[in-house]
Order: sequence, then C-alpha cells, then structure tokens
Amino acid sequence: MDGSAAPGRRDTKGETTVAGFEAQAALSKAREAASLASYDIQKLPEDSVERQALHNLLTAVDSLINAVDADDAG
Repeated sequence: MDGSAAPGRRDTKGETTVAGFEAQAALSKAREAASLASYDIQKLPEDSVERQALHNLLTAVDSLINAVDADDAG
C-alpha cells in the first residue's frame, strides 16, 4: 500500500463534500490497520499455515481498499 489518498468527492460545483472527507478518513484508517496487521503477520513463523492464511486475507483486504479508493476517486 502506498498510503496515497484521493481528494474528497466533489459536488457539481467542484466543492469537496463531507462524505468525501469521511470516505477518505475511513480509507486512511483501513490502510493503517492493514499496515499494522502486516507487521504482526511478519512476526509469525515463516513456514506456518497461519501466516500464509493471514497474508492471503491481507492481500484481499488491500485489494478491497484499492478498489474503494479507485471508485471514490472516480
């Protein structure tokens, strides 16, 4: 995750909306939580089934965050 965030949504007059800022705040929190989870996952034994399962789950979460961010930016 690169930590970049798209600007908040804009209304028809080009002004940023509160909903846009709320969405960006939620995406920021999701990125932070995913980063913390990644750090914790790295502490698990490298060859463990749990580490691989959590890594796969985190990859899915990262993809969802990026999809929501792309949709919010568009």
